[in-house]
Amino acid sequence: MKSDIKSIEDFYDMEGNYLQTEIIHSYSNKSKLLLTEENTLKETIHEPSTILITPDNAKKNLKLNNMTQEEKAQVKEHLLAFMEKL
Repeated sequence: MKSDIKSIEDFYDMEGNYLQTEIIHSYSNKSKLLLTEENTLKETIHEPSTILITPDNAKKNLKLNNMTQEEKAQVKEHLLAFMEKL
């Protein structure tokens, strides 16, 4: 079983005020026959960093489930740029 998870999460308080951003890259490779490898890199920054969900609509607990292919490509490019900073 392999997993490779990359994420950027902006955190806001109940009034919609920005608190912090967490950038996470977590990798795991588990096998019954081979050694288990796990690694998590995490950095906290203090600048809103997500795209498509803006601070104005963060209060709405908005989730983007129906992104276009263009939006998906834009998010992927944005996310990978942040992974280079870890």
